[in-house]
Amino acid sequence: MQASSAEIQQPNTKFIHALALAPNGDKAAVGNLDGIVHLLDMKANSVSASMKNHGMAVRALSFSSSSQNLVSAGEDLHIFVTDCETKQRKHTMVGHTKQITAIACHP
Repeated sequence: MQASSAEIQQPNTKFIHALALAPNGDKAAVGNLDGIVHLLDMKANSVSASMKNHGMAVRALSFSSSSQNLVSAGEDLHIFVTDCETKQRKHTMVGHTKQITAIACHP
């Protein structure tokens, strides 16, 4: 991935709690204090979607090895798998009893 001098128009947020870069370098995701996940298009240098995935702060993000899915985890004790193209949730994991602070996708 080449560094770009162009800046992505930043979403209106004060605190970024999680950041992930897709393995193919085309996308990035930013998780906020307010539970919103912003999906960034790295080629277009723009925000492609803002999704209210969590009821509390997003603490961890990870892309699948194919870069097609984004996994998010938050203080609301939920984990969501979201399709990056359709922006629809594919899976929801509940039942955690403690805050989720890290997550990783296995190839």
